[in-house]
Amino acid sequence: MRALTWQGREDVTVTDVPDPVLREASDAVVRITSTAICGSDLHLFSILGPFIDPGDVLGHEPMGVVEEVGSEVTRLKVGDRVVVPFVIACGACWMCARGLHTQCETTQVREHGSGAALFGYTKLYGQVPGGQAEYGRATPRRGQRQARRVAGARAPRPEPRPARRDLRPARRAHA
Repeated sequence: MRALTWQGREDVTVTDVPDPVLREASDAVVRITSTAICGSDLHLFSILGPFIDPGDVLGHEPMGVVEEVGSEVTRLKVGDRVVVPFVIACGACWMCARGLHTQCETTQVREHGSGAALFGYTKLYGQVPGGQAEYGRATPRRGQRQARRVAGARAPRPEPRPARRDLRPARRAHA
């Protein structure tokens, strides 16, 4: 497959890289349809060069279509449209249970004293291939829906706002 890879300081190239495969029963392979570039990508482009190797696949927060799921995946099915978040978190550890997914104790990169692993980032965050590619591997663990289903999902309706009170003093009619 083709992917955007880091080749050196301020040098990125689209190259051929191996297709992702299911490594764990909880993995999913996603055909990437779009992905974002954000400010953190600029750090990789020049500043964080010592922590990235030539050929590393860049990018994070891709969207796409599920192509394959592992045997333990129950919330996603082939054909679902999904968004894959930047952070790789288990959803079950002490930190995740408190909403601190970026500090996931399961995927934390202890070797570098970093937080949870991140897609398409440096050795500091697990060096997991990113989303600037034709395909990607989503890595949910222990019940965490890493790839979030978006097809047919409906946002909850917001509660009606209370009537606004006018706090200005009332005007007196002049005769």
